[in-house]
Amino acid sequence: MSERLVRKIRLPLLTCLLVLASACDSSIDQQDAFFEEAAQVPSGFTETNDRGSIVSVDEDDWRTAPFYRGRVRVSPVFPNPGTQTGPINLTVAILFSDAVQRGLVVRARRSDGVLITLDTVQRTQPGNYVLTFNAATLGRTGLVRLFILDSIGNASGDIISYGDLMIR
Repeated sequence: MSERLVRKIRLPLLTCLLVLASACDSSIDQQDAFFEEAAQVPSGFTETNDRGSIVSVDEDDWRTAPFYRGRVRVSPVFPNPGTQTGPINLTVAILFSDAVQRGLVVRARRSDGVLITLDTVQRTQPGNYVLTFNAATLGRTGLVRLFILDSIGNASGDIISYGDLMIR
């Protein structure tokens, strides 16, 4: 390649690399900010009936993390409020074959603060998956934050979404 050609493409190439690098940093920053929001104390909840229809919306619940936007869609937990005796359901739609790498898991904190796994899905091909658990597993009533993670076999996992469940 001639030196003249190298000089002509060097600046545009460096500019593109800088733009791409800053976009990656921005994406990481957005994912980190989403994680920080998920770690906040629960406040409010999206109310749903026993078939999953939304009655009222909490704008903070069930948003999709920046890394998973357009790749995964999480529907509000139902029924919400739920009871200690009935099943609680959460539907996750995986839109692309590579959207979730390590499986789906729903986690929450028990009354003693320990983070526990409530349900998992190991198969992560495109489609709708329903994660189901019994609220009695949490050993508490009141508002509980649920975390949807891409993390089968991974202690921490990548957060996909979060939302609050009212247990009565």
